[in-house]
Amino acid sequence: MAKNGYVASDVRLRIEQAADQLGYRPDPLARGLITGQSNIIAVVMADIVNPFYPIVLDALTEAIQQRSRQVLLFNAAHHQTVDDLIPSVLHYRVAGIVVTTASLSSKAAEMCLASGVPVVLLNRYSQSSNTNVVSCDNHFGGRQAADMLIAAGCAHLAYIGGRPNSSTNTDRRSGFLEAAERAGLGGAPVLERAFDYDWGMQAARQLMASHPDTDGIFCGDDAVAFGVLDCLRFTLGKRVPKTSR
Repeated sequence: MAKNGYVASDVRLRIEQAADQLGYRPDPLARGLITGQSNIIAVVMADIVNPFYPIVLDALTEAIQQRSRQVLLFNAAHHQTVDDLIPSVLHYRVAGIVVTTASLSSKAAEMCLASGVPVVLLNRYSQSSNTNVVSCDNHFGGRQAADMLIAAGCAHLAYIGGRPNSSTNTDRRSGFLEAAERAGLGGAPVLERAFDYDWGMQAARQLMASHPDTDGIFCGDDAVAFGVLDCLRFTLGKRVPKTSR
């Protein structure tokens, strides 16, 4: 049934027919108890309503299944952190863990290491944990965003970001502010709270009330940007995009 090792073709056929008649299916969880590991890869998320992450989950699932493994999704509720989920994840004897929306503490990483379970952080990193990382260069992306706005003629920049302590947010913010400072546009206001639409709406109102001359905004992600755009266009009556030149 595991399809490894030699079985004569006529014997294999009789076994498969008998299994079909009995409705027998191998239990991967039971097999995991024997081998000490399953063929399951745990994907841990904490912000599944963000439009970016269902796309990530779909791509991850396809890639993992192509390698004859299955995905088990763990989504942290609002009152939970990724660290809170790790003990439950390890109970399933998973073969690996992919964390997509938050960093892992060193304590949780050590717990996984002690269990022999590798961990990959996707699109973020942690300075304190011994994990593998797959991430783009968010600092460089922040610099590119500032350079683009400055090239378009913007002279009063601002940053509206997500969770202040997330690596994606801190790197995008620092790259953006670094490029603005280099261009002589230091002191750009920074507003940070959450990677979601409602925060984008609220932050845009706050920003334009305190800095009405703002003409270039870099947002921490698309969900924030959609909120900012809708507030500027439909609440404040601004024309966006509008270049200064």
